[in-house]
Amino acid sequence: MQIAMVKSQLTCLSLASISILANALFNFNQFLTLCFIIIPTIVNSVLSELLNYANSQLTTGFKARSNERQFWIESKKAWSEYILKAKQQYIDNEDIIRELNRVEDILNFSSYFRKPEAEESLIEIKQESDLAFILNRLTRIK
Repeated sequence: MQIAMVKSQLTCLSLASISILANALFNFNQFLTLCFIIIPTIVNSVLSELLNYANSQLTTGFKARSNERQFWIESKKAWSEYILKAKQQYIDNEDIIRELNRVEDILNFSSYFRKPEAEESLIEIKQESDLAFILNRLTRIK
């Protein structure tokens, strides 16, 4: 973005300088000289504002995506830790182990873990001792 702004300003300055030089050396029409000074300046101002707006939109989008990615990384880590502990805790329950393995397999690919719902589910599962509830929650993860 900054390079485009600099190029635009240099072009405007070059056109203005050439028109002033041409007017001084060749005694060009003053109206034409003024047009070559004012029009590029106006165009440059409009382009600069558009580029600034585009840059601010990109920055805002980047921050939002960065926060989303950070949430996903933390969610994935919390689920991984839970799965490791739960596999040891529920070693006798084949259904829960199967679901834990399935969740572990989709952990890196599922968009479910990018949503706050995943964090809420994990909290509920950790607090619950009813095996049927835990199994039900794990089967709902897609």
